[in-house]
Amino acid sequence: MKKSSIPTITLLPLPYHTDSLQYFHTITSQLPMALLLQSDAPAPGNNMRGRFDIMTAAPEYWLETYNGIKCWRGANPPVFSLNDKNSFASLGQLVDLVQTSAINYSQCIAEDIPFCGGLIGYCSYDLARETIHLNGGAVQDIDIPDMQFGFYGWACVQDHLKQKSWLIIHPNCNDELTERLPSLLPKKLPTAEIEKSSHSDVCSDITLNEYSEKFEKIQDYIHSGDCYQINLSQRFTAENTLEPLQLYKDLRKTMPSPFCAFLPILGANDKHAIISFSPERFIHIDKKRNIISQPIKGTAQRNINPDLDNQSAASLLADKKNKSENLMIVDLLRNDLGRVCNIGSIKVSKLFELQSFSNVHHLVSTIEGVLMDDLNAADAFQACFPGGSITGAPKFRAMEIIDELETTRRSIYCGSIAYFSAHGETDSNIMIRTMLIRDKSVFCWGGGGIVADSECISEYNESIAKVSTLLNALNIN
Repeated sequence: MKKSSIPTITLLPLPYHTDSLQYFHTITSQLPMALLLQSDAPAPGNNMRGRFDIMTAAPEYWLETYNGIKCWRGANPPVFSLNDKNSFASLGQLVDLVQTSAINYSQCIAEDIPFCGGLIGYCSYDLARETIHLNGGAVQDIDIPDMQFGFYGWACVQDHLKQKSWLIIHPNCNDELTERLPSLLPKKLPTAEIEKSSHSDVCSDITLNEYSEKFEKIQDYIHSGDCYQINLSQRFTAENTLEPLQLYKDLRKTMPSPFCAFLPILGANDKHAIISFSPERFIHIDKKRNIISQPIKGTAQRNINPDLDNQSAASLLADKKNKSENLMIVDLLRNDLGRVCNIGSIKVSKLFELQSFSNVHHLVSTIEGVLMDDLNAADAFQACFPGGSITGAPKFRAMEIIDELETTRRSIYCGSIAYFSAHGETDSNIMIRTMLIRDKSVFCWGGGGIVADSECISEYNESIAKVSTLLNALNIN
């Protein structure tokens, strides 16, 4: 009896567009719950920072944690019991299911395509409350799920390095979409601009005086030996009447970043979305189980004058305080990764690397390791979540102090947007430079690490400067 052939990924070439929003507009016009993971176009000498854009829509089903309850949504979800207490354990079961199917991915691997169908979604910062006891005074006043990961059976992927575009269809994609997609994506629909309108003033959840009081409490904790560094943030809120996608498009022009995302809140109306312009990678895992994490610590404003801009970059590279903070987080990440990586595999391949973005320079370090054979990407996420660069050190004590001092819970801020491709690759960001849009309200957050020799006004101004481009985008009349 002849054996049946192994199911194979369908890989269809598409016309390449410099701007992936041309494809995304076609998708959003015809399919529900569309999402976009978008990177910088590659710069000369830095081709790997922004190479791929991933677009998809219409998830088959999704795993969700809402008010502590884990549940399935959508049509035909997998049949297995969810872990009542641990969302990462449930996510791990789903990752195993999606990534262990007997499917031929050879074409995708040959083209170096990062996503071949699989899971895409987010973990909010507050998901960490499942495993870390936090009982401070931060108020929960944003009502969205703490975690959502949908299974997407197809994707449109653009490779800006090779200037190629693909339609990828997973064998588990539903029959209706499988038949419809080849004729849907090549369509070119007009991209009409949405009319822009005014909004209320942007306001913070704390005043400068309140920030100063919190700053002094952090100094007390540092000098008493509780911690070395605390990341203190403030939340900004405005009444927004812009469409979420229009706001994303406007910001994308002025704030290109390597880990941008337009991500809908699944099951909600089209007014609920996350738009992220993060410069920071959380965890990347390749098909050979190599892990890298790239924390950011150290920020300097850019200047339109080239000489002054170069001086700003040089000062950042020479700044002992920023290097000390960066090294502190590198050690924290080495410890986190050490819980899930093979002994002896962890190394720091880049330390204090200068990376320049549209409005700031950053110091970025790269920590590498190899994931243990009996663990998967969700295990790595749990071991490192949330990222140490946005908590402080030591991590758990820093999080307790954050929960005590910050006025409101962080929600999505400092959480992570991630994909888990069916062929074994994972990538993720840390949700900084990120907005949450809920109906007519928009929220964004800015923060920074406070250490013993920090200056209050400087830290306060930096927390605003980091999101100044986001706030300026709301000043539309």
